[in-house]
Amino acid sequence: MDLNNLNKTEVEELLKVLKYPKNKTTYSKIYQELTSFASSIKEDLMVYDIDYDLEYKLHIYRGKYEQSRFSISIRFKENNKHLLRLDVNPSNIHENPDGSKITGSHYHLYSNNFEKVDRVATPIPKGMFPNLDTIIEAFIDFESYVNIKS
Repeated sequence: MDLNNLNKTEVEELLKVLKYPKNKTTYSKIYQELTSFASSIKEDLMVYDIDYDLEYKLHIYRGKYEQSRFSISIRFKENNKHLLRLDVNPSNIHENPDGSKITGSHYHLYSNNFEKVDRVATPIPKGMFPNLDTIIEAFIDFESYVNIKS
């Protein structure tokens, strides 16, 4: 599998494959930080899948001033390209390469249509990430969507 040129089927398969945290202690620490309502969060956690023998970097970020604005992503360790990134920001406007504008929270899914594989933002369909009110709820939904089991 060429991580620099994945097709849609491969992307869907990699989202579904079971992934595990490399360090369960760090994973527990992140959960504690997310539930403590710390003002800012910037954490990286390595996860891996056995099926494809791949390592990923799970990234969680929230600045210290806007609690309702945060980002959660999973990218490949090998090339640092995002498989999926969730951007939660109710007032954000993202302009896509075709000129279309996405207002509010959205996600970026790996697409080999552009050199920057996460260039296109897509509105979040109902039910994909049902709990975006807090970072911990969004994190739990993200974990489930990308199939991370602790």
